[in-house]
Amino acid sequence: MNKKQLKIIACLCMFYDHLDRILPIQLLLAPLWDWLYEMGQEALIDQLFRLLNYIGRLAAPIFLFCIVDGFFHTHDKKRYIQRVAITALLAQVPYVLFNMAEMHTYGAAALISEIDLNILFTLSLGLIAIWLTDTLLERRQYLLAIISIITACLLATGLHMEGKYGYILILFAFYFLKDQKRWLQALLFIPIVILSRYRLFMLLFTETDARMVPTVILNIFGNYLGLLIPICFYNGQKGSISKTMQLGMYAFYPLHLLVLGMIGLLR
Repeated sequence: MNKKQLKIIACLCMFYDHLDRILPIQLLLAPLWDWLYEMGQEALIDQLFRLLNYIGRLAAPIFLFCIVDGFFHTHDKKRYIQRVAITALLAQVPYVLFNMAEMHTYGAAALISEIDLNILFTLSLGLIAIWLTDTLLERRQYLLAIISIITACLLATGLHMEGKYGYILILFAFYFLKDQKRWLQALLFIPIVILSRYRLFMLLFTETDARMVPTVILNIFGNYLGLLIPICFYNGQKGSISKTMQLGMYAFYPLHLLVLGMIGLLR
């Protein structure tokens, strides 16, 4: 599987996840649910619904992988980071609109002050930190490299960027493990995912409501499955990506948020 195919998969998974948050899949597939219910397959309905939720959890890990892989292959790291950062700025208004629409859909109060910065801000910060760390490691300034990683985690969390410190940790895991064997990467990513979702992971031991357990597992194991896709199937090839398609990939994020946000607010 080449990088172009990975990006397409990530975009489709992201779109599905965001669509489900504005137009819940159980409503879109209501005739199917009704048919299964009439067939006495209530348990199957529940299982299908849980499996479909995993689709959306695959998107972010694949994007995190692609952004780090792009860092290693770009000829101009500065321009690469600038493109991601500019897209982050352009996407913030659609991102806020989308989140307000989602809260509106479920009857919650839409407070702009409670909405995080979108994931591209996290990716931009992560890329800057990786670039700095890469430079420091070349100079054998290991302590400063560690400080740069910790600082990026603190900034992502303090500035309320999507994914916060967890996504920064995963970005650096891809950076440090890129040359390791696939089985070793898959093994080492288990503690990385747990650490990146530490608070959520602890709910498995402290949450008294058993109904929350499947949701916690979904958000931890689903992310791990997303990490396994590039680790296990990426062939190292870029694929034929034209300039138009490249721009389209960048534009897709803010545009689909804008469209879904408008749909959600107008419902």
